[in-house]
Amino acid sequence: MVLGLFNSPACYKGQKYEALKKTAIKTGHPFIDPEFPPDDKALFYSKSDSKITGIEWKRPSVSMNIVRGLK
Repeated sequence: MVLGLFNSPACYKGQKYEALKKTAIKTGHPFIDPEFPPDDKALFYSKSDSKITGIEWKRPSVSMNIVRGLK
């Protein structure tokens, strides 16, 4: 185990976790990453690559509630 590995994560493109979290809590809106948006651009290189349709994006907490309900 590397000590300090999770204590000081590197910022990605200036995104600072604590600032993003504070803003999301203050505004009441969840963070949406502009580098990985919840749309087809995040899944496929080009529109011609998109053979899957009807994808419904869900946050992990919502997805886990669905999985728990299936047990």
